[in-house]
Amino acid sequence: MITFSSLFASSWPKIFQIISVIVIFFGFYGIAFAAGSRIKGKKQNSIALVLFLVPALILVMTGLGIPAIKHLLNPLKMLIHHNGWALKTMLTHSKIPIFA
Repeated sequence: MITFSSLFASSWPKIFQIISVIVIFFGFYGIAFAAGSRIKGKKQNSIALVLFLVPALILVMTGLGIPAIKHLLNPLKMLIHHNGWALKTMLTHSKIPIFA
């Protein structure tokens, strides 16, 4: 039986890691906004746009890109893991040129 104390003890490092990453992210974000607020004139609009879009694009690509790549590579890993010898045999004895 899993108790609350054992669950908390086993998940505490992950919780601490998540909280520390969030604090570091917002720290960098705060520094960037503090630096961006000092700039005046025509560059202010473009820098504000970059300050909003770059972190958003990084988060979206991380949140969507990494799971998509893992999803595409997982069947290939399973094929190689379970049928590695068959895949190797198929590639070495194939009559179809793989590299043209």
